[in-house]
Amino acid sequence: LQALVAGYDSAWQARDAARVASMLAPDYAYFTSTGGVSSRAETLEFLRDPSYRLDDMTRSEVRVTIAGPVARVSSRWQGRGEYQGRPVLDDQTCGQVWAWRGDRWQLFTEHCVNRAEQDS
Repeated sequence: LQALVAGYDSAWQARDAARVASMLAPDYAYFTSTGGVSSRAETLEFLRDPSYRLDDMTRSEVRVTIAGPVARVSSRWQGRGEYQGRPVLDDQTCGQVWAWRGDRWQLFTEHCVNRAEQDS
């Protein structure tokens, strides 16, 4: 799963919407750091938006726990870029839930929260 998460990050950084889409469950949901919820379609629309740019990103502190057909991945995600003309500078703690469906893992939910400044 760590390799799968790294591939997911690579696809985001390359803005490869087809590859990201292949990893997301049909009922995927993203819980935003500001309290919103984005569907799979909304997430892919965001990735395809020409005003979105991801200049740099890293994921660290990755921990994977597998419980049968479900896996929890916790990590620190840091990214820098731009969206709709405004700079984006994220430092977040993220949780992902991956579900084993059929013959592969699919990303079912993701939730990222901003870290306190002293954690940086």
